[in-house]
Amino acid sequence: MATMQTFAIGLLTALGCASDASSQPKPGAAPARESVLAPLAGAPMTTAVKQLVPQTQGTHLVLAGARLAWLHGGAIELRDLASHQRLGQVPVAGTVALAADGGALIAVASDLAHRQVRVIELGAASSAVTEHAVASAAAFAGAERLHATRDRLFAASKTALELYQRTPGAELARHVGWQRDEAKTFTGAGDAVYFHDGAGYQRVTADGKATRFASSEPSPTQLAPGPAPDTLWATTGDELHLVQLANGAATTTARIKLPGIYHLAAAGDAAAVVVIEMRAGVPSKVTVSLIGHDGGVRWTAEVPPPKQAVGWIAGSASHVALAFGDELHAWSTRAGAPVAP
Repeated sequence: MATMQTFAIGLLTALGCASDASSQPKPGAAPARESVLAPLAGAPMTTAVKQLVPQTQGTHLVLAGARLAWLHGGAIELRDLASHQRLGQVPVAGTVALAADGGALIAVASDLAHRQVRVIELGAASSAVTEHAVASAAAFAGAERLHATRDRLFAASKTALELYQRTPGAELARHVGWQRDEAKTFTGAGDAVYFHDGAGYQRVTADGKATRFASSEPSPTQLAPGPAPDTLWATTGDELHLVQLANGAATTTARIKLPGIYHLAAAGDAAAVVVIEMRAGVPSKVTVSLIGHDGGVRWTAEVPPPKQAVGWIAGSASHVALAFGDELHAWSTRAGAPVAP
């Protein structure tokens, strides 16, 4: 891993800052760190801003085995990486959240402007897309992250975690208000979801039961399911951690130094991590690494610096995919061989 200073890409709207005089640091203030401004469509990515922001903006890319759902250009694009086929495209509006459940791909689109909520699914054993409208226009309001189990849909917005029955009516089963920014660390595995509340980790199961695991570690930036039940991959600063949850406590069992972490996803029993190196205020190198539970790097692939400064990584036991703007890259999880998306 290169030792040059590395920083992740951030959105201007998320940063709330600009490059004019009003954004200059006050006398005596600590110097801000540099990132890259996500450009307007078609604009060159050259404007520097002064804050480090890894990707925590919902989920726009998920994998269910070799099948991929990509929120892109006002639609959900469905592809099969094994057969190299495009399975369909579903136009969407409003806030959209994506999830994978076994071999199925699921999306919830909440369009408050038109008071319309849709649940869209590509079944595990079918190439047919099905969808139904939810009666309550308030359901899934603002949901940016989603986790699906056999009979529940967990939806995380900026303000709350909500559990819905996985039925055409999508009845609300439980509402949990956030105390801070828990949605940024929301992830799901099996019949539960996990998040960090600023003082420790929480697990909420499909029956609504919440269990807390105390932690003395700094709050993580991102979480992803770990290689075993009640384990999590967590990014904290320039480190990737493997965390075990047991007996009311969270224990870090492995630490891997990875300067410049941008995004994280689980890929089988490993973690897929996007690292971005910066030079002169713009990305000079983007790599995807697959990290095993022992901290070993199984493979690393380099991609061209992105034209659009917003990206997501997704993984499964068979494939890893990375999307930046209009660009989509994919690899086999086992060997890291490139796969035509």
